[in-house]
Amino acid sequence: PPVPRKRHSFDLDVRLVKQLKLKSVQDDKPLYETVEEAIRLYLLKDNDEDGQAL
Repeated sequence: PPVPRKRHSFDLDVRLVKQLKLKSVQDDKPLYETVEEAIRLYLLKDNDEDGQAL
């Protein structure tokens, strides 16, 4: 089944957005998937350092 999604608005560094868009094009993915993947990787790394599971 599809994952429920919620729309959010964030102010981000324009250089970061440009990099995210470029990565999305290179990977042939929608921007939201690239952002989700980056956030998941960040949270996994952060939880690994804290010794907590996600």
